[in-house]
Amino acid sequence: MNTIHAATTDISRFLDPFIRPLFDIHAQSRPIIDDGHLLRQLEQYVRNGHLKS
Repeated sequence: MNTIHAATTDISRFLDPFIRPLFDIHAQSRPIIDDGHLLRQLEQYVRNGHLKS
């Protein structure tokens, strides 16, 4: 389904310049080096209580 002409497209384009700078400021890069690194990050994420079932 092509959503380029969806009703929310105009809203998204309008809000993007306002929201993107906030996201860029608060989001951090989380590079994955290898599978062991990914598992350690996931375990830390779970220990911090961020993973909810």
